[in-house]
Amino acid sequence: MPRSQREHQFRQSALYELHSEFFEANFAKYPVIMLDFKTSCPKSFEDTPSSICRSMLSATKKYITLLRQLVSGAYDEYEHLNVDKRAVQREKEFIASLITKFDHFRSTVDFNTSHIQTLSAIIPDLMEILYGLFGRRSVLIVDEYDAPFMSALCHVKDADEQAKIQQTYSEFLCESLKNNKHLHSGILVGVFDVRGVGLGSGLNNVDSYMAHSGFAGTRLTENPFQHAFGFTINDVWGLINDYVDNQWPHRPAITSLELGRFKRDLLVGCIQHFDGYRIGQVHHVFNPHAILSLIRELRLVKSLTDVNYSSYAFWTETGSMKVVETIKASSAQDLSRYCEYLSSSFLRQSEYRQHQGPLAEHMSLDFIDDAAVGSIGSQEQPQFPPDVDKETREELADICMVRSGDTFHDMQSLGHGLLQASTIMRLLYQAGYIVPIAKDRVGIPNSE
Repeated sequence: MPRSQREHQFRQSALYELHSEFFEANFAKYPVIMLDFKTSCPKSFEDTPSSICRSMLSATKKYITLLRQLVSGAYDEYEHLNVDKRAVQREKEFIASLITKFDHFRSTVDFNTSHIQTLSAIIPDLMEILYGLFGRRSVLIVDEYDAPFMSALCHVKDADEQAKIQQTYSEFLCESLKNNKHLHSGILVGVFDVRGVGLGSGLNNVDSYMAHSGFAGTRLTENPFQHAFGFTINDVWGLINDYVDNQWPHRPAITSLELGRFKRDLLVGCIQHFDGYRIGQVHHVFNPHAILSLIRELRLVKSLTDVNYSSYAFWTETGSMKVVETIKASSAQDLSRYCEYLSSSFLRQSEYRQHQGPLAEHMSLDFIDDAAVGSIGSQEQPQFPPDVDKETREELADICMVRSGDTFHDMQSLGHGLLQASTIMRLLYQAGYIVPIAKDRVGIPNSE
């Protein structure tokens, strides 16, 4: 698709409206290679080469198709890419060699570790070819980069075998990311700190950005990406209005007053069941997957009382507790105390908010308008009931928010004996099961 057509799709986005100079300078400028490790995690060291191959084939397929067309002389279809035709002829043998390797791996059934070196070279070779054809360095995005390491913890009992899987993936990634002059930037997206899964020592110039706090080691309020995560309460309100007003098949059957109450109840339900995340100074951050799934479920709702939030577990159904189930605590008493505090404080907080604060004030109204939504979302600090265990609250805040840098050492401990209760809390904090809910406390984000 030509750049102009793709750009048109972003014209109404906040990225274009608020950062137009950044958008114009970077949009459709670099070749982007997208590796996804979640769908091809190895369950043994023997599975590792084939798992890496599946991810590599999926990431490079569209570019191999492009190269096939170019070497066959089909330039007209890709005229908008400004391909250097002389470079295509000059690199024809190199391109043909890469295509041959791709086809070989696509048809290979029996993989072994002897394939790793050749597999690891395909993405760097592709970047070199793309640079020669378009004069642009590539961006490599690795989604769920830590998934193979988590899979090894779940399925592999032998510590040496776990280490070999980790080393193999690390070497594969470092081949593309380290000292690659055809790489513009690499972006690794995952749950845990890149240093915690053993990649930090193999890469240069790595910055780690945590969703909770931005740059590692900075205060909670210093998060350069605090507006880049999830849906805001205004986003959720807009989606509710758009669907109910324009797409909900049962809208004609109810009155305007009932419609207003229905939208009010939907927003309140979303806040109670899917809200609770905080990124930097931004409160009321919602999981997009949960909200969009709920909106899709509304087509089955025929009356105002049919929305059953307790049956919706969109976020939890996408994950697995297998890693957590492998963890054993060495300080069960402390772990029990932490869990009891988190559970009881969440229940007391939920009850409190039904009677106190902006949300409670608007629940009694017949409808909620944009101004009311703004007042709910603008509160700087959530309101809390009196604390019954201040000591545990401060202890957990210190473990998760102040000493979060210790997670690097926590990751090295997984699968190797009993863990301290504080280590388990930090891992749950990193994974999003525990979140910062104020500048001085952590908690369970929502009822989901």
